[in-house]
Amino acid sequence: PLPTEIALCLPYLRKQIELIKPDFLVALGRIAAHTLLNTNAALNKLRGTAHGLAGAKVIVTYHPAAILRYPQFEEPTRQDLALLRALCEQKYGSSTAGKAL
Repeated sequence: PLPTEIALCLPYLRKQIELIKPDFLVALGRIAAHTLLNTNAALNKLRGTAHGLAGAKVIVTYHPAAILRYPQFEEPTRQDLALLRALCEQKYGSSTAGKAL
């Protein structure tokens, strides 16, 4: 998205997050991560940990288009989703974690 598009849509997204109060968010790609977390840090520096945003835990991973272009991103993305699954299991219990994903 263009910076003007982000500026126009971000208040709406923030309001949705405020109303829905998700436990988890997944930022798919650099632009999503930078926008949600208000940072310019490199994507590989943001991966591998849960970031906080309005009470939600944000997991950062590669955009699906990047995985198609760069197959070496597939395994790190699997690791990011495994982190999400572990956090879901921790919050909801192992019997419901698969349903949350």
